[in-house]
Amino acid sequence: MPATTIRIRPASHRALKEIAAITGQSLQDELDRAIEQRRRTIYLEGLSADYTALAEDSKAMGEFQKEIALWDSTGSDGLENL
Repeated sequence: MPATTIRIRPASHRALKEIAAITGQSLQDELDRAIEQRRRTIYLEGLSADYTALAEDSKAMGEFQKEIALWDSTGSDGLENL
């Protein structure tokens, strides 16, 4: 796997080493985990902001609820007893 070198602050490096020592994982694995966690947090914060904006727009929220109701009806496809 190709690698790229990046510079991190000494305090960040110490914290990463501490985390790796506690978990028994490599520095790279813990850095990967931290990056993925941050990526997910940013995604969920954006999703939350989008739903907040949707909730503040009554017309858009009504359209969204109608669409959800349509999708919910697809669960009644006659295959319940299989």
